Amino acid sequence: MSVLAGRTPAALEEVFEAPLDVLPWMDKVTAGNLENGFDATDWLYQSWAYQDHDVGTTPGMSSTQQALASIRAQTMVLAPPLDLFNPVQGAYEAADGIREVTQVEIPSLQGHQAASSLREEDVTFLNEEIGSFVHSIQARP
Repeated sequence: MSVLAGRTPAALEEVFEAPLDVLPWMDKVTAGNLENGFDATDWLYQSWAYQDHDVGTTPGMSSTQQALASIRAQTMVLAPPLDLFNPVQGAYEAADGIREVTQVEIPSLQGHQAASSLREEDVTFLNEEIGSFVHSIQARP
């Protein structure tokens, strides 16, 4: 599951000529995970932590909306479409609750991997967007 969860069908189509060409790659990635000590129990607990994390459970907060509204820092929310780990709709919903937010959709078909260094175009986009955001914060009085 984790082998494919970070990639979209469109991202795989860019790399593999025929659909079945993905199978040897999946075997290689799976073997590498096992060789490097992949622990299914660890992955399960990470998944549960991901699923159960909610800023609304912060002491003193009564809801996620209250916690998001309490953020005073200028915030940037970046999200790619088709991310199976962090669906873009969740990013939109979180951004809607934050006062000073810059919301940016990463124009990539790489899904969760859009925030990695897999594609130079994604790296360039992220560097420019984040750099502009940081610069705009530094320029404010």
